[in-house]
Amino acid sequence: MQKVGESRRIVVFTPSLDIGGIEKVLLTYADILSTRKYDVVYLVCHENGMLFSEVPHGIKLHNLRTNDLKKSLFKIVSFFNQYRPDSVICANKATIVILLSRLLCRSKFKIITSHHNYLNSDNLSIIDKKLIWYVYNLCDSVIAVSSGIYKLLVNHHVKRRKIHLIYNPVNYEYIQRKSKEPIDNIKFKDYVVFVGRLTMVKNIPFLFKAFEICLNSRPNIGLLIVGDGPEKHNLLSLSECIKDNILFLGAQENPYPYLKSAKVVALPSLSEAFPTILLEALALGKTIVSTPTAGAVEILRHGDLGYITQSFTDIQQFAELTLRAFDNPLDSAILRNAVGQYSFQETFRRLKNLL
Repeated sequence: MQKVGESRRIVVFTPSLDIGGIEKVLLTYADILSTRKYDVVYLVCHENGMLFSEVPHGIKLHNLRTNDLKKSLFKIVSFFNQYRPDSVICANKATIVILLSRLLCRSKFKIITSHHNYLNSDNLSIIDKKLIWYVYNLCDSVIAVSSGIYKLLVNHHVKRRKIHLIYNPVNYEYIQRKSKEPIDNIKFKDYVVFVGRLTMVKNIPFLFKAFEICLNSRPNIGLLIVGDGPEKHNLLSLSECIKDNILFLGAQENPYPYLKSAKVVALPSLSEAFPTILLEALALGKTIVSTPTAGAVEILRHGDLGYITQSFTDIQQFAELTLRAFDNPLDSAILRNAVGQYSFQETFRRLKNLL
């Protein structure tokens, strides 16, 4: 009888290792499986991305050197023919290329895909948006990262028997350890922090307006923006009115010290499926202020674990909740304990049945 993990070959695929939610989650999957004696290869199209230095010891990294997902198909086929994996784990639109590769290669394997957003925020063409649901039904398993995503998949006619709810895992010990690294580039004693991609769906101008209201009663607080993205130049211009109280730090390989020292973690997004940043903030016992995205409402248990606005447009309420979070932070011990259901052990228990 084959033991768990024995001789099982697993490929985890993302086009890059840029700092992003999907990449961090799938890299964590690879770590979980590698430490449980699976033979894991992390496959990428190119070596750009700040998460390369975060690849855990024991995971083999294979770079296709194609620099483009659409140009990678035949190299992926060649790699699969050589490596002969038992299962391939991927996510979102990359699934299309992995499915095509299985049709073309001699080696047959399970495809386990995961879906991470509501597509209104995803950079997909209309064709991709229509195609992806059909592609998911041709996979062996589809991971829904939240209850909201589970419902989305069902509503788009993905077969229920293929859908499995697996919350994004949190490496609690790693976050705690990395959060202790020193930082010396912060000029504010008290600050609000945003961590994420600088895209339109993150609704950061809304945060700027709310923060400007907060300055009326707390003129010395700061706002840290940790991340990069296509909206950066626009946001630099929009933040001119609060320029003395804002700091753009760019993407950070290790954002955890900035989270740990923050008074408030803000997430003003218009759409979030299951934002990993909130899990990381909870792991550090930080008080969160968020808009009512489905992912935030689920993680924060409808407001038990953080402050949630009633709408996506009420700037005044977001400002008021931010000030309340300064004055009435939630119990950090309760917040830290809340991430237990997102442990590596629980993720592995659910994931191993799909391999």
